[in-house]
Amino acid sequence: MRFVWIGVGILTTILSTASPVVATAGYKIDSYRAEYRLGRDSENRSTLDAKVTIEVETSEGSSQRLEVPKFTKTVNRHDTGFRLHGVSDQSGRQLKYHWRDDQLSIDIVGRQTVVISYSQRDVTRYFPNNELDEFDSGI
Repeated sequence: MRFVWIGVGILTTILSTASPVVATAGYKIDSYRAEYRLGRDSENRSTLDAKVTIEVETSEGSSQRLEVPKFTKTVNRHDTGFRLHGVSDQSGRQLKYHWRDDQLSIDIVGRQTVVISYSQRDVTRYFPNNELDEFDSGI
Protein backbone atom coordinates (compact mmCIF):
# COMPACT_ATOMS: atom_id res chain seq x y z
CA MET A 1 0.00 0.00 0.00
CA ARG A 2 1.31 3.47 -0.81
CA PHE A 3 1.08 6.72 1.11
CA VAL A 4 0.05 9.84 -0.68
CA TRP A 5 0.93 13.26 0.65
CA ILE A 6 -2.26 15.21 0.14
CA GLY A 7 -0.38 18.40 0.77
CA VAL A 8 0.81 20.54 3.58
CA GLY A 9 -2.71 21.92 4.09
CA ILE A 10 -4.21 18.64 5.23
CA LEU A 11 -1.09 17.70 7.19
CA THR A 12 -1.31 20.94 9.12
CA THR A 13 -5.04 20.44 9.60
CA ILE A 14 -4.66 17.02 11.14
CA LEU A 15 -1.81 18.18 13.35
CA SER A 16 -3.49 21.46 14.29
CA THR A 17 -0.47 23.52 13.43
CA ALA A 18 -2.00 25.87 10.89
CA SER A 19 -0.99 28.78 13.16
CA PRO A 20 2.19 27.44 14.71
CA VAL A 21 2.08 29.32 18.00
CA VAL A 22 -0.33 31.74 19.62
CA ALA A 23 1.55 35.04 19.75
CA THR A 24 0.73 36.98 22.89
CA ALA A 25 2.24 40.09 24.42
CA GLY A 26 5.47 39.36 26.20
CA TYR A 27 7.34 37.20 23.68
CA LYS A 28 8.17 36.90 20.01
CA ILE A 29 8.75 33.84 17.84
CA ASP A 30 12.00 34.05 15.87
CA SER A 31 11.75 30.63 14.20
CA TYR A 32 9.30 27.71 13.94
CA ARG A 33 10.43 24.44 12.34
CA ALA A 34 8.59 21.13 12.19
CA GLU A 35 9.85 17.73 11.09
CA TYR A 36 7.31 14.97 10.39
CA ARG A 37 8.11 11.34 9.66
CA LEU A 38 5.35 9.07 8.40
CA GLY A 39 5.77 5.31 8.69
CA ARG A 40 4.22 1.96 9.65
CA ASP A 41 4.44 0.00 12.89
CA SER A 42 4.70 -3.78 13.34
CA GLU A 43 0.91 -4.05 12.99
CA ASN A 44 1.07 -2.18 9.64
CA ARG A 45 -0.72 0.82 11.16
CA SER A 46 0.32 4.31 10.08
CA THR A 47 2.58 6.22 12.47
CA LEU A 48 3.65 9.83 12.67
CA ASP A 49 6.71 11.03 14.59
CA ALA A 50 7.00 14.79 15.00
CA LYS A 51 9.64 17.19 16.28
CA VAL A 52 8.77 20.88 16.53
CA THR A 53 11.53 23.41 17.27
CA ILE A 54 10.56 26.95 18.28
CA GLU A 55 13.04 29.76 18.90
CA VAL A 56 11.41 32.31 21.16
CA GLU A 57 12.44 35.39 23.13
CA THR A 58 10.58 37.00 26.02
CA SER A 59 10.46 40.75 26.60
CA GLU A 60 13.37 41.90 28.75
CA GLY A 61 14.02 38.35 29.98
CA SER A 62 10.63 38.09 31.66
CA SER A 63 8.93 34.78 32.43
CA GLN A 64 6.10 33.88 30.03
CA ARG A 65 4.01 30.93 28.88
CA LEU A 66 4.36 29.87 25.27
CA GLU A 67 1.02 28.54 24.05
CA VAL A 68 1.07 25.85 21.36
CA PRO A 69 -2.16 25.08 19.42
CA LYS A 70 -4.34 22.24 20.60
CA PHE A 71 -3.22 18.79 19.52
CA THR A 72 -5.68 16.70 17.51
CA LYS A 73 -6.05 13.45 19.45
CA THR A 74 -9.10 12.00 17.68
CA VAL A 75 -10.06 11.96 13.99
CA ASN A 76 -13.39 10.63 12.74
CA ARG A 77 -14.14 9.31 16.23
CA HIS A 78 -10.96 7.24 16.49
CA ASP A 79 -8.08 7.85 18.88
CA THR A 80 -4.72 8.71 17.28
CA GLY A 81 -2.75 7.44 20.29
CA PHE A 82 -1.12 10.83 20.84
CA ARG A 83 2.02 10.58 23.01
CA LEU A 84 4.07 13.55 24.14
CA HIS A 85 7.68 12.36 24.34
CA GLY A 86 9.26 15.53 25.62
CA VAL A 87 9.38 19.28 25.98
CA SER A 88 12.97 20.44 26.30
CA ASP A 89 15.45 23.16 25.45
CA GLN A 90 18.12 22.77 22.75
CA SER A 91 20.47 20.96 25.18
CA GLY A 92 17.81 18.37 26.11
CA ARG A 93 16.98 19.83 29.54
CA GLN A 94 13.29 19.25 30.25
CA LEU A 95 11.16 22.39 30.44
CA LYS A 96 8.19 22.94 32.71
CA TYR A 97 4.87 22.71 30.86
CA HIS A 98 1.16 22.58 31.63
CA TRP A 99 -1.87 20.98 29.97
CA ARG A 100 -5.36 22.45 29.82
CA ASP A 101 -7.53 20.04 27.85
CA ASP A 102 -5.50 19.51 24.65
CA GLN A 103 -3.65 22.84 24.97
CA LEU A 104 0.06 22.79 25.87
CA SER A 105 1.65 25.81 27.59
CA ILE A 106 5.41 25.95 28.14
CA ASP A 107 7.20 28.14 30.70
CA ILE A 108 9.93 30.20 29.03
CA VAL A 109 12.39 32.85 30.25
CA GLY A 110 14.62 35.04 28.07
CA ARG A 111 15.82 33.65 24.75
CA GLN A 112 15.11 29.91 24.43
CA THR A 113 14.86 27.15 21.89
CA VAL A 114 11.93 24.86 22.70
CA VAL A 115 11.83 21.33 21.29
CA ILE A 116 8.53 19.40 21.40
CA SER A 117 8.50 15.76 20.31
CA TYR A 118 5.42 13.58 19.99
CA SER A 119 3.97 10.68 18.07
CA GLN A 120 0.59 9.51 16.80
CA ARG A 121 -0.74 6.46 15.02
CA ASP A 122 -3.63 5.71 12.69
CA VAL A 123 -3.20 9.08 10.99
CA THR A 124 -4.02 7.78 7.51
CA ARG A 125 -7.17 6.28 6.06
CA TYR A 126 -7.65 3.89 3.16
CA PHE A 127 -9.89 5.25 0.42
CA PRO A 128 -11.15 2.47 -1.90
CA ASN A 129 -12.00 4.86 -4.73
CA ASN A 130 -8.28 5.45 -5.39
CA GLU A 131 -6.83 2.46 -3.50
CA LEU A 132 -4.50 4.68 -1.49
CA ASP A 133 -3.85 5.58 2.12
CA GLU A 134 -4.15 9.31 2.64
CA PHE A 135 -3.94 11.62 5.63
CA ASP A 136 -7.26 11.50 7.42
CA SER A 137 -8.16 15.11 8.05
CA GLY A 138 -11.49 14.19 9.59
CA ILE A 139 -13.26 16.65 7.32
